[in-house]
Amino acid sequence: MVRIRTIRGDNLEKNSLMYDFKDFNCMLHKKISARLKDLNVDSSPLQGRILMYLSNASGEVCQKDIEKILNRNKSTTSEVLDTMEKNGLIKRETANDSRKKNILITSKGREELEVVSSDREFVEKELMDGISNEEYQQFKRFLNKIKKNLERI
Repeated sequence: MVRIRTIRGDNLEKNSLMYDFKDFNCMLHKKISARLKDLNVDSSPLQGRILMYLSNASGEVCQKDIEKILNRNKSTTSEVLDTMEKNGLIKRETANDSRKKNILITSKGREELEVVSSDREFVEKELMDGISNEEYQQFKRFLNKIKKNLERI
């Protein structure tokens, strides 16, 4: 069993697993956000994920579907979708059940998705530089174990 330093208050110690995940996530988000800005893309990394989901979805997609795949609450998801609609990336249409609205990707959303997808491929390739397939598969196994442990908490 690996010993991880304890976390005291809101200060994550630099040698803790949680610090490493938080640090990586912040670095990745900053880099991707800066790259998207340089590419004149209006969407954030989170909005890019939504656009990818919408473009790959077969059938109707409503807000609850997006909440589930993003693991976000209703108000956060609604705020992100409102921004995307305001920026012309998505549109909402009343579904068969009038209490729901289907979320559809617009032509502008598809254009941004092309740029985001292309850049994502480039970033993933760069992230994997110097990492063998075996190392990556081992990392995925470790990460899945950590996820299972997290689910038990």
